[in-house]
Amino acid sequence: MRKILLNSLFLLLSLNAFSQIDFGIVGGANFQASGDLRSSVEDIADFKETAKQKTGYFVGLYGQVNFLLFYLRPEVHLTKLRSDFETISFNSTNLEVPVSVGYKLLPAISVFLGPSFQYRLEEQLNIDIETIGDQSTIGAHIGTRVNLGNFAVDLRYERGLKKSEVAFLSEKGVEGTFDTRGQKWMVGISYSLD
Repeated sequence: MRKILLNSLFLLLSLNAFSQIDFGIVGGANFQASGDLRSSVEDIADFKETAKQKTGYFVGLYGQVNFLLFYLRPEVHLTKLRSDFETISFNSTNLEVPVSVGYKLLPAISVFLGPSFQYRLEEQLNIDIETIGDQSTIGAHIGTRVNLGNFAVDLRYERGLKKSEVAFLSEKGVEGTFDTRGQKWMVGISYSLD
């Protein structure tokens, strides 16, 4: 028993020597383009619109565990998104949890990727809407980060993987769906509080 305890203590001390825990705040801009707006009435030709890219923002917290050349970085973001079509506009507030596994190419430059879990807290469409299915979805992200002391700047691309739609009924009586998963580029700045 004492041997197991000594080995466990040695393992914990070794991990502590090779790892470092960091935490801080993060925020930035996202450039989002949602999925297509489609009619569910087959008789209406050419009723498909693609969203115009709009700028939103995100704020949140992160924690990071460093292991030599690798790191694990979960984040929590409150994200505001906007999509504009020719006929409607869609705004949403999401709670997002990206979890990144990173690799340090150089001491100040790293690349990362991982899943992103999202939950739609609020949605606004300028016509009547009804949510279809879950308000939670999953996506994937990939990016790069440059560390400048306590500050870091990152650029990431994120794409929704699970279908997440809202249905609508317009003034003209045309029913349709809007895919909210979309894709986005994010530029973020983080500050280490550690």
